[in-house]
Formats: sequence, structure tokens, C-alpha cells
Amino acid sequence: MSVSLWDELLYNYQKRLVEHYKNPCVEYSLIIHNHGDRAGASIAHPHSQIMASAIIPSAIERELENSQKYFKRNDRCVFCDLVNDELKTKERLIFENEHFLATTAYAARFPFEVWVMPKSHQSDFVQMDKDARIQLGQIMGRVFASLDQKLKDPDYNFYIHTAPPRQGDPSAYYHWHIEILPRLTDMGGYELGTADFIDVVSPEKAALFLKN
Repeated sequence: MSVSLWDELLYNYQKRLVEHYKNPCVEYSLIIHNHGDRAGASIAHPHSQIMASAIIPSAIERELENSQKYFKRNDRCVFCDLVNDELKTKERLIFENEHFLATTAYAARFPFEVWVMPKSHQSDFVQMDKDARIQLGQIMGRVFASLDQKLKDPDYNFYIHTAPPRQGDPSAYYHWHIEILPRLTDMGGYELGTADFIDVVSPEKAALFLKN
């Protein structure tokens, strides 16, 4: 996709979230994109979905809770510390521009899992302006071009984690981000039985492969 198409897509994500949150029954809206059978895609053409619910999903609850704990202990956002560490070591850094970076996940669940994060602290995806959307589109385009070329158009999911609108005020300690999960392997009994994941490719080797 061109950067202008990414900008259009991201803008529509933002507008739909704004509309969903006008409904007082909606506590959280999750934007997801599925590609391929392994990712659970139910139709062949590219498509995204926005799932609105009356509860905050457990994964978001855990991120909020642990981010708040980290902030209380350190007076810093844990995601900002992750960003700064990735920029310093560059061991898992794939791409970056002025506003965003893409890295392989430090504790990846799937081989070649990629996280895209704003470099500056932002809790709410909806607040991103057009300039930032353009830069995010550039990063997303580079990530998916690399996945397509290096991994031969893998099945994948991506989703956006952003702060819920009615959960206190997490703006100080929460940092929105995008998680991209190529579905090259399946979950087995260990993963299903423990909710822990075995990644057969180290994040450092995955980053080296994707950026070169």
C-alpha cells in the first residue's frame, strides 16, 4: 500500500473509534486486521475489523495495570523505556523515522513478531495528527514490504492497543502501540496449557533478517 492509502486507512480507524466511543455502553474498541487462514481471516480480500465491547479485554487490563505499577515505582512510562532501550541498543530495531520505530518484540510470542510504537509518549491513538499518520504509514509500509519479501507473504494479524476512554486517566503511564504477528507457527499444547509461548527465532536474529 502507498503511504497515502495507509494515511486514509489510519484516519478511518481513528474516526470509527471516535464514533464507537459515543456509545456509553462501549468500554473498549479493538482494531484488528487478519490476513490468511492461519490468522483466522474469513474472507479473502484485505479487511480490518473493529470490535466494540462492554468490557475492557483482559490483555488491555494487564497492560494498563502493569504499566501503572511500573510508573508508580519509576515515575516513567514502561513503553517509553522500551523505546529508549531499543534506540540505544538497536539489537531489535528494524526501521525508524522521526516519530515512530518498528522493532521485533523483546518477548516475542511468534517468530518475527513486530511492535510499532511512537517515539514520544502518547496514550491515545485517536490523538495522532496527519503528520504522524504519514510517518506511521511509512513505517507500516516498510514493515509489510519486508515481511512480504523475506517471509513470502505470510498469514498475519495486527491490532492496535490504545488507552480506553473511560478508565480513569492512563495518559501518564500508558503508550499506544501496534502489534504485528506473522502466523508462521501454530500454538501447541504447551502454549494452550500454560498461556506461555515458545518462539523458535530469537528477536535479535529476526530483526537482522527483516532489516537487511
